[in-house]
Amino acid sequence: MRFTDIEGGPVSTTEYQTIPLARLVESAANPRRITSKAADAELADSVKKMGVLEPLLVRRFDQISPAAQALSGVGPERLELIAGHRRLAAARAAGLTEVPVRVLELDDEQALEAAIVENLQRQDVHPLDEAEGFARLIEHHKHAVPDVAARVGKSESYVYQRLALRRLSKKARTLFVAEKITAAHALQLVKVTPEQQDKIIADARLGAHGDREPMSARYLGEDIQRTFFQTLSVAPWKLDDAALLPAVGPCSTCSKRSGAQPGLFLDEATKGEVCTDAKCFEAKSEAHLARARKAASSGGKKVLEISSEYWNQKKSVVNKDAYVVVAEKAPCASVGFMVDGPKAGQSLTVCADPKCKEHGKKLGHGTGTTGGGDATWKKKQAAEAKKRKTEKATRAATAEAVLAKLAGKPLPGAVRHALVAALFHQFTT
Repeated sequence: MRFTDIEGGPVSTTEYQTIPLARLVESAANPRRITSKAADAELADSVKKMGVLEPLLVRRFDQISPAAQALSGVGPERLELIAGHRRLAAARAAGLTEVPVRVLELDDEQALEAAIVENLQRQDVHPLDEAEGFARLIEHHKHAVPDVAARVGKSESYVYQRLALRRLSKKARTLFVAEKITAAHALQLVKVTPEQQDKIIADARLGAHGDREPMSARYLGEDIQRTFFQTLSVAPWKLDDAALLPAVGPCSTCSKRSGAQPGLFLDEATKGEVCTDAKCFEAKSEAHLARARKAASSGGKKVLEISSEYWNQKKSVVNKDAYVVVAEKAPCASVGFMVDGPKAGQSLTVCADPKCKEHGKKLGHGTGTTGGGDATWKKKQAAEAKKRKTEKATRAATAEAVLAKLAGKPLPGAVRHALVAALFHQFTT
C-alpha cells in the first residue's frame, strides 16, 4: 500500500498517509496504560529495523469535543491518536520522524470504542486496561453490559469479569501488573473485600520471593470459598426479610450476594447462591437468634441454648448428645433454642435433665457448664480420643515419609504444592 506524504496540510478521511510525529497528540482516553518493558523494547527494535508497518488510527481536530480537546491539547493542526500508542512510542525510541496513519471520522464515543476494540485484537493488552475501557463505555457513554459485549465481540461474562477487576486492592493490582499473579488469581480475589484480599495475599504468600510457586487459582478459590462465603440456602431467616437488619436491607436484593455479580461466580452457581460478606451474615445470624430467643422465652418455660453439634465450646450451650427431643407436655420438657447449624433460631421441646428417670440414661456428657455424664460414656470418649491421636500421629509420619522421598525430585512447583497440600489436609487433620 502506498502512503501519501504530507507536512501540515489537510488530511483526507480514511486515507492511509504518512505524517510527522510532531503532529500527533496522544489521547487522554487511551485505554491502554499497562505495558511490558520487554515487549516494548522488542517492538522498538523491530520498528528500528523495518519501520512502522501497520498504520496508527487518528482523528482530526474538528471531530473532537471541546472537553476532549482540553484534555488532549489537540489544536487545528494536530491529530489525536486513537490506537497505536505503543507503535508511536517505539517510533520515537527508534528515532523515526514520521509514521503511517489512517484518519477516521469518529466522535468521542466512537473513538473510545475503536481504541478498546483495537486493543482487544492484540495479544498483550492487560486485563486491567480492558476493565477501565469497558467502564468508560458504561459510565460515560451509558452503554449496558450486553451492548458493550456485542460491540467488542466478547461474551457478557467476559465483560462482567473484566469490570470486577477494578475492585482489586492496591496490593493485588501491583502483583497483577508485575505478573506475580494471573488473571485467574485476580478473579478469585475480587470476590472478597480489598482488606480480605490483602490478608489472603499474605497468608497464601502470593507474589512472595523464593522457590515456592504461588498457590494455584483453583486452590485459592476453594480456600476463599471455605473461609469467607456463606451458603444462603441454609440461612434460617427469610432472605427477603428487610426488618432483620434494617440498615443493610434484605439478602434477596443485596449486591454482595453471588447472584448480583453475574459472570464472576460461575463455579459457585452450581452449588447455590452464596453471601460474600461473612461479617454481615454473622450479624444477621445474631439478630435472628435474638429475635427467636425472645419469642421462645415469651411462653414462660425454661429456655436452653442447644447445639446441633457434639463439641460446641460455648459453656452455656447444651451439646447434641446432652438433650433429647420430647413431647411438648412432658413434665421434664424445656424449650430448646437452636444456636447453630441450618436450624439455628428454631425452637424444640427437649429434656436435658441427667436425673430424669425417663430420659436421663439417653443423655451424654451434659451441658458445657456441668461436664457431667456417666462413667461408661466418659471411658468410651477417652478411648476414642486416644485412638484418634494415634491415627493422627501415624498419618503425620506417613506424610513426612512421603515428603522425604520427594526431596530433591524434579517435580513441577504446582504438582509439589498440590501434593503437599493434599498430604497435610488428608493425613494431619
